[in-house]
Amino acid sequence: LTSCRPGYELRTTAEAGSADLQQCFKCQSLTSYILRPDVDSCQPCPPGLTCHGDATLDPVTTNSTWVKDGSVFKLESCPYGYSAVSINVEGVDASTQECAPCAKGEECTDPPCTVCTGCEAGFYKASVSTEACIACPENTYGDESLEQTQPGYCRACPAGSDTQSLTGRTRLSACQCSVG
Repeated sequence: LTSCRPGYELRTTAEAGSADLQQCFKCQSLTSYILRPDVDSCQPCPPGLTCHGDATLDPVTTNSTWVKDGSVFKLESCPYGYSAVSINVEGVDASTQECAPCAKGEECTDPPCTVCTGCEAGFYKASVSTEACIACPENTYGDESLEQTQPGYCRACPAGSDTQSLTGRTRLSACQCSVG
C-alpha cells in the first residue's frame, strides 16, 4: 500500500519480507484525527477542536486560528476575550490546546489574542469571561492597592467631591471639590 483514504492510518501488520506489510486502519475514536494517513498516526483531539476521526476538524471557539504543523494541528490565535492555552510553541503538547476566556482582572481586546493582559488602572473585571474590563464609574477612582478583580477596586470620592462625570479615574486626585 502507498496511501490510505482520509480517516485511516497506514500500519505495518506483518513481519519483514511479507507481501502484506501494511494495511489501512480507521482511527479508533472520533476524538482523534489524522492529517496525513500515509505517514502519520492518529492524534488525540485537543479540547479546542471537534474532531471527526479523520482530517476534518471544527474549532470549538469561533474565529480561533489553527494551522497544520506536520502531523498535528496547532493553535495560532484566539478571538476577542480569549487566551490561548498551550499556544503554538516548541515542545508543547498540541493535544492540550484551546482558547479559554480571560481570567478575573484580565482582558484581550485586540485580536488575534494569545495572552490576556491585566486591566488598565481605573478598570476592573470581576469574573472569568470574554468581556472587556469595566471602567470605574463616575465619582470613583481605582485604588492601586487593591486587586482589579472586584467592583470594590473602585473607591468612592470623599464627601463633597466628584470626578466631574468622568469614568475610569485612577487616583484620588481625580476627585475634585463639587460646585458650591
